[in-house]
Amino acid sequence: MKNKCTFLPPISSLLGHNGAGKTTTINMMTGLLRQEDGKIFYEGEDFAENFETIRRKFGLCVQKDILYENLTAAEHIELISRLRGVPVHEIPQYTTLLSQKVGIESELTKKTSTLSGGNKRKLSLALAIAGQTKVIFLDEPTSGMDPNARRNFWDIVRSLRDEGKTILLTTHSLDEADELADRIAVMSKGKLLVLGTSNYLKKKYGVGYNLILTSKPDTLSQFAAQKDHLINTVKSIINNTDLDSKTSPEMIKMILPYGESSKFSQLFEILEKESSIEIALELNTLEDVFVNIGLQEEIHEAAQAGAYTVNTNENIPMPESINQRKLIFYLPLTQYSSIQIRIW
Repeated sequence: MKNKCTFLPPISSLLGHNGAGKTTTINMMTGLLRQEDGKIFYEGEDFAENFETIRRKFGLCVQKDILYENLTAAEHIELISRLRGVPVHEIPQYTTLLSQKVGIESELTKKTSTLSGGNKRKLSLALAIAGQTKVIFLDEPTSGMDPNARRNFWDIVRSLRDEGKTILLTTHSLDEADELADRIAVMSKGKLLVLGTSNYLKKKYGVGYNLILTSKPDTLSQFAAQKDHLINTVKSIINNTDLDSKTSPEMIKMILPYGESSKFSQLFEILEKESSIEIALELNTLEDVFVNIGLQEEIHEAAQAGAYTVNTNENIPMPESINQRKLIFYLPLTQYSSIQIRIW
């Protein structure tokens, strides 16, 4: 890695495909791997110089649950709590409170070999937050969970944020990063590509706003007859408008550029006169952003390799596999010279 990055509380996310380098970054930040370059700071302290002291301040929930099959969930919490310095006479009550926090109070007497995958993840989270941890690292915490269990897990993470914990989680789930993270770092091939809030990424690397026009109940035939008229109306007011491929007989979906937002009020004033339609406007999704950033990295690497040239002021030569419309939104990627990760 040759990036410089600052992570701020309460929740930050490392987002990337499998093999992007998320777990390697977590391992460096927790001392499981030694970084080859740069420095890591916790609350202004150099991690390399204050390794033993700093490690006591954080907890780690790794991708695969590291549990003792012959111990119960309660015995796991009691063991880690004692290692983390919880007074012995407080441990029984502390175990109960911690199990309630993560939602496994009914599983305390069961051996971990009998727990479901979701409850094992919750137990691993409980072990990560046991004691006076200030920073919590969650490496793919919801992998393998069903949708309901995943959302319950999200609620637990939010409650930790409300308690003032600093949380860094890795994920390749776009909705998870969008739902939880206050700041998102997109990684690919061991490099940090971009860092910012979800809205910032959507505005800077997205393709615009999504305008969705749908038929009101019992007006489908009228809506179908007006489709071409509605599309032409939007295009006549908003420049560089694209028709989304998800458009169907019951829906029109169009992409409106950010730069045309000053004309939206004029557009809506006209559209609201149409009695057969319902109007919705939404910011593009994080998935759009992820695709766009990945495409930009592909372009950047190809240009560096001499496969073709990149000129943001002229037409850009490109392989046939690259979508011409997506290429319009190419922005040069910022290059950093060293690792420097700060959490405070």
